[in-house]
Amino acid sequence: MDDEITFQRLWTIMRGGRYVIFLCALLIGVIGAYYAYFVAEPRFRATAVIEFKSREQAPLDLSSIVSGSAHDTATINTQIERIRSRRVVEKVVKDLELTKLPEFNAAIREPSFSLRQTILNLIGMAPALIERSPSEQDAKELRDTTAAVREGITVIGGHDSYLFQIRVEASRPYIATDIANAVAEAYITGQLAEKAAEAEQAITWMSERVNELENDLQEREDQIKELEAKSESITQAAITALQSQAIDFRKRVDDTARQVESAKVRLSMLRDAGDSRDKARILLVFDDPRLTRFAGRATESLDGTGATDAAFLAMVDQLTQAQENEVVRIEQALASLSASWESLEKRAVEQAELFQSYTQMRRELGVTEELYQTFLTGLREASVQVGLVRADAQIMAHALPPYRPFAPRRSLIVMMCLFLGACLGFAVTLFKEVSRSNVRSSSELSAISHLPVVGEIPKIPIRSRGQLFTFLQENKTSAAMEALRNLRTTVLMSNAGNPPQVIMVTSTVPGEGKTTVSLGLVNNLASLGKRVLLLEGDIRRHSLEYYLAKPAAHQNWLQIITGETTIEEAVMHSLELGADVLMGRSGQSNAADILSSQQFEQLMNKLRQKYDHIVIDTPPVMLVADARIVARQCDSVLYCVHWNVTHQTQVLSGVAQLESVGVNLTGFVLSQIDIKRMHRYQYDGQYATYGAYGKGYYGR
Repeated sequence: MDDEITFQRLWTIMRGGRYVIFLCALLIGVIGAYYAYFVAEPRFRATAVIEFKSREQAPLDLSSIVSGSAHDTATINTQIERIRSRRVVEKVVKDLELTKLPEFNAAIREPSFSLRQTILNLIGMAPALIERSPSEQDAKELRDTTAAVREGITVIGGHDSYLFQIRVEASRPYIATDIANAVAEAYITGQLAEKAAEAEQAITWMSERVNELENDLQEREDQIKELEAKSESITQAAITALQSQAIDFRKRVDDTARQVESAKVRLSMLRDAGDSRDKARILLVFDDPRLTRFAGRATESLDGTGATDAAFLAMVDQLTQAQENEVVRIEQALASLSASWESLEKRAVEQAELFQSYTQMRRELGVTEELYQTFLTGLREASVQVGLVRADAQIMAHALPPYRPFAPRRSLIVMMCLFLGACLGFAVTLFKEVSRSNVRSSSELSAISHLPVVGEIPKIPIRSRGQLFTFLQENKTSAAMEALRNLRTTVLMSNAGNPPQVIMVTSTVPGEGKTTVSLGLVNNLASLGKRVLLLEGDIRRHSLEYYLAKPAAHQNWLQIITGETTIEEAVMHSLELGADVLMGRSGQSNAADILSSQQFEQLMNKLRQKYDHIVIDTPPVMLVADARIVARQCDSVLYCVHWNVTHQTQVLSGVAQLESVGVNLTGFVLSQIDIKRMHRYQYDGQYATYGAYGKGYYGR
């Protein structure tokens, strides 16, 4: 069989299996028609149309509450899913009491036959029944009914518009209409409820925020009043004046500190000069007129022995003590100034910090007042807008009861079933072709065995074996006769210098036409004026008795071997065949032993001397060993194969049996070819010419 499958090959397979394809298409088509016209329940479809509003600016800028939605793809797809959401459909189920309809509630539906459930019950694997309370059962029925209704709802969004079609399928038109309208209304009602809830939530939240801001505002005002009460004047001018006073006090402190240092330096100089007892130095350092007046009366050494010296030194001590008192006075003044400056400086810092806190508190108070006013305004607007809440969609067209069911589409179902049936038939035909192992062409036969096909014999149109010679005599120009002549020519020319004298015809199994081929070949050889003998090698079945008319008492070649008769007495001339026939018969000895005997070999040698051609009809190769034994006495071995019946493995096994004993086959004879079926298969071969192309040359 060819491995390559082309379009022509597929067409050939389809033609070959057209009856199978037609029957499958007819069977599936009838089943589909029965389902469409008698089983399928009519389904009605109702459609409600919803317009999806575009985004608009709200009058009071509360777009998050009262405006429409954006029209991006994700938003539209979300709205489509919301229309057929479980929440919307469940509300419809409750409003329309759909749990009371068997179409949607399987729990109240009459049980139908289920092959799967029946099988599970038989094998004991049916699921156990679950006991539920009434409330649990109601909840389950509601859930299952909602799921069943959702399966019949389809929402289609327009590509170039904001219109949505809500399609509902049901077994009755008014049920589909009611569900479609109820789904549209439930969706819009749900949107209004959601937006109203959002508005109420917004008002509640803003009210809480306004109260919080009002309390915060009051608290900040109290803090500012308390701060103003703590300070005389929290102004930038007062703080600047305090800072100026602090600067002045700082300068005075610095000046006084310098005076202290100067006074201390002079005190030190005075003490050093007084301790030196040097009058000139004292006068120079003290530079006091009183000392100058006493200086003339005092001695230069100032040893203190005189009254003048003592008075002079006493005056020096007084002046030094006066300087010490001055230092103390200035230091006390410096301490007083420093304390006043530090107090003033601290007060200035405190006032600056208070002013900064005051400024920050006033700023925060302003922000809080502004936020408070914003939320208060928003609360008032939200309260006004509660009555303006609207849905994102509106019903453009309510569903109307349909007049005709949209399903089942009977003609489409029948056409699809016919198509599927044809596909099934083609698949069956293709599977049979792919899995086929029987021989259907000479090319297949040659390919699997690497041996030639020497003859292709069409099926002879006879009802019984006894009609064979009548057909051959009356239809000498028929395709079958021409095929037998071609076989004869091929066999004789297989060795042009020495044509085969003894020709054996065998097959794999019975019923492959080997006896018919043997008779036809003998008849054709005899028509050449040759001396031809047909030897019945199948002595177990005696197949020739069904074809030839013989005398009541006839001899056979086994009697020749045993010496009971001679060749001349045993040979029977057949007028129908036009040749001699040597019949066989069953004996007590085994047929294989007889054929292997020396007496049979001697018989064959004698027959070779008397006849030009000897044709031996032997048993099938796969049943007994007779053919393998006889083949060693033959010049040519023809192997018959029943067209489209014999399997390739059988042929290979039979050929292997012959080759195992050293027998070389002359070739195959493809027999009983059905020409009409072969035209459907369109295989190449000489039998293709027996059809339309050979009508001008061959008879019937």
